[in-house]
Parts: sequence; structure tokens; C-alpha cells
Amino acid sequence: MCLRIQSVGACVILALPPVVDSIHIAEVRAPIKGRVWACSPRPRAVILDLSPVQFIDSPGVALINETRRQGRAHGVAVRVVAPTPAQRSILMRLGVDQDALYTGMSQALVDSGERHTGVEDDGGSRTPRGGDWRRPRGR
Repeated sequence: MCLRIQSVGACVILALPPVVDSIHIAEVRAPIKGRVWACSPRPRAVILDLSPVQFIDSPGVALINETRRQGRAHGVAVRVVAPTPAQRSILMRLGVDQDALYTGMSQALVDSGERHTGVEDDGGSRTPRGGDWRRPRGR
């Protein structure tokens, strides 16, 4: 179980572990609280990277929503990098605003005010409006 934390300029990237479930949620929640909400000054933006996630259950999705609520309360933008259509679909159905969803890290960082990311990814973008949110075949 490993939550990877990386600072890029005034942003904090939290790469969630492969399994975010009710058994491991405390191991993920505590570092978020300590590294993001208890530090001073707070970051300008927090990016939750779901690319390593292979399984997430309702407590994991609740953690994402909780982090977004805390961000709004503290004036910190919270963006979610959810690279798969299945991840985006689930998050949208459970109340994560489409404007906070990104398919890749680079655009999430740019929208957070970071020019040079120093982070490699697929060059993804914000989730397009009107996209096809159906499950891929075979799932």
C-alpha cells in the first residue's frame, strides 16, 4: 500500500495506490490530511492521480469527494486524473464535477498554473464534454 506524494511548484500530486478500499482507506486518508490540509502554506492545487488504481470501492470514491469538499473549503483546487472511461464514468455518476476530471496529468498541471510540469504522462487533456461514457465492451 503506497500513496505517492509529489510536489510540483505550488501543486501536490497524490498518486493513489492500486487498491483503494475500505480496508486500506485510513492508510490513504492520513497522509492526505497531514501533507495537504495540515501544512502551511497550503498548496494552490491538489491533483489526485488515479492512473495506478486497479480497484476502488465506495469508501475510496467517498475519499475523492471528501478531498474535493475540503479543497473548496480551503480555497484549493482539486483535480482528478482519471485516465480510463470507466473511472470517469463512475466518478461522474457519484457527483465528481466533470470540469475537475482530466485524462492526463499534463493538462491538470497546466490548469493548476504550472507551466513546466517535470512530470511525464500521455499528454492527456480535460475530459471532453459530450464524450461516450459507456463501459468498454467486455466489462
